[in-house]
Amino acid sequence: MKKVLCAALLLALLTGCAAPQAAEVFYVQDEIPAPARIPFSIQFGVPADAMAQEPEAGGLQRQYDAADGSYTIRTAILPGEDADEVMLELTGLQPETLSPIRTTRHGMQAYRFSWCSADEDGTRLCSAAILEDEDCCYCLSFTMPEDSAKQNRTLQMQVLDSFSLFEDEGF
Repeated sequence: MKKVLCAALLLALLTGCAAPQAAEVFYVQDEIPAPARIPFSIQFGVPADAMAQEPEAGGLQRQYDAADGSYTIRTAILPGEDADEVMLELTGLQPETLSPIRTTRHGMQAYRFSWCSADEDGTRLCSAAILEDEDCCYCLSFTMPEDSAKQNRTLQMQVLDSFSLFEDEGF
């Protein structure tokens, strides 16, 4: 009996000395990007005869066409892209071949450039302006068929010169 009592007492003492087993925990990290906040809206002087098309890409791209088809104006807000990527996407040409005019406007990098493109309808003369901040690029382009260049050259300059940004206040 004495041996059983000692064994029971010894067993009770030893079980209290064992380290407690921690519950097994798994940590999972989901990479969920925060939705990009578009801090600005594009503003420009829209010609009176321009017809607005339905917005594209969730409202971040718009197109305006002349009633007579003599020009097309496009705006695009491109989150996460830099100006070189936008130039390449817009023109199909490397930015170095475009020789863009680089300045600073409204505290942002500004770019202005022109190029020609050809399609089944003929040659188009194109010009664009880009404003770039740390979050995205804001682009305005004006394209016209070569045969309407004389009548639309002044309008093209007016539209591109009026390009600016409006700070959205979340209303």
